[in-house]
Amino acid sequence: MSGYASYSDAELARPAEVRELPVGDANDLKACGRPLYFWDSHRQPTITDLDYVQEVYQPDGRRVRCPVHLIVDPDVSAADFELWWEGDLALGRNHAVNSGQYTVGRMRDDLLLTREVNYHPESTQMVFPVSAPPKQPWWRAWSFWTRPAKPIPFYLVMGPTLDTLKVYHFDGTCGFEIAAGVWHQPGIAHPGHRVVFHDRQAKSHLCVKYDSLDSDQHWMGVRLPRE
Repeated sequence: MSGYASYSDAELARPAEVRELPVGDANDLKACGRPLYFWDSHRQPTITDLDYVQEVYQPDGRRVRCPVHLIVDPDVSAADFELWWEGDLALGRNHAVNSGQYTVGRMRDDLLLTREVNYHPESTQMVFPVSAPPKQPWWRAWSFWTRPAKPIPFYLVMGPTLDTLKVYHFDGTCGFEIAAGVWHQPGIAHPGHRVVFHDRQAKSHLCVKYDSLDSDQHWMGVRLPRE
């Protein structure tokens, strides 16, 4: 699980460059997983036993590769995943894995500075916004007295490799199933808003983390729309 690195003034003062991440398009998104709509938002994530090489990023920048055979617990962990803002801090809490509150990033000069991504080699991870249109017939969903809640935009940083990390904008009408092995962040709520996901992933929650500041002396910059 990423999200526990510090975003204190002292950390922001460390000598490091800022590399703004590009915005991804629909073609790029295909390499990261697939969109989830309300009719399949409760489908189970894909979980597999696997042999793989875990690559661990050490604080001194070394990459340690460890062969691993994993028999994955077939059970699924499902619960709310919250994203919100407090001042200039983007925060999150994943109740599916009892992660506690963590910091996703901190705003500086119109960029959200962030430093961590992670991937799960054993399982896909499914996030679906609770505020998305409900699963019901169109004549009920769009009738005068039962209009759906207004979707809230959110943003995901993802990439099949660290060199292909991009920012993906979601309008809040669908979620996403992040493929196993794809680098990603917990997610970012639209500035000034709170987003709640329904989250599904493997209970084992094996996680490989990368910290760009400790490993490569740079911040990842995410440009977010204000409105």
